[in-house]
Amino acid sequence: MSPTSIKSLSVVWDAYEATKDAHAICIPTEQNKFKSLDYQRIYDNMQKPAFVFDGRNVVDVEKLRSIGFIVYSIGKPLGQLLKDMPAVAYIT
Repeated sequence: MSPTSIKSLSVVWDAYEATKDAHAICIPTEQNKFKSLDYQRIYDNMQKPAFVFDGRNVVDVEKLRSIGFIVYSIGKPLGQLLKDMPAVAYIT
């Protein structure tokens, strides 16, 4: 792959700037700062549908789902919203 065909990567320190116009958030660590973010503000500035992939069970899944996020959290049920999606296996 040519270096000119690789898209640029931006590094930012502000969570709100980092998630602006994003399709998804991936949380791979259990740092407390993820618990205190204004997720309504983040959701309002993201592309829809907006996804959260929580690899450490840091976020309040029900709260984020009530805002409108589609949340995948390790060890927790996917939720009724995803039941009829063809690409998702749903086990009851």
